[in-house]
Amino acid sequence: MLSTLWDVVFFSAYVSGERAGLILENSYGRGDTLNGVSGLDIDEEKKLVDQKLNELQAEGATTEAIKEAMKDMGIERLVMKFFSN
Repeated sequence: MLSTLWDVVFFSAYVSGERAGLILENSYGRGDTLNGVSGLDIDEEKKLVDQKLNELQAEGATTEAIKEAMKDMGIERLVMKFFSN
């Protein structure tokens, strides 16, 4: 699994969405999408992580409990955002 909360794997691939024919490669910036629909708001995700961390610290959770809770939250968010139907 993930060794830390912020471990991220980036994959590089050329995707064209649903366009056909000769497709020139375009670069995409932060927040750009193929279909104009945003699937992930990094700022919102960071806010949720900060809120959860503050909540756990206020409860007096141990470092190990915080690590486990944050890992679980990350997996839940991943599944919810990218693997749900």
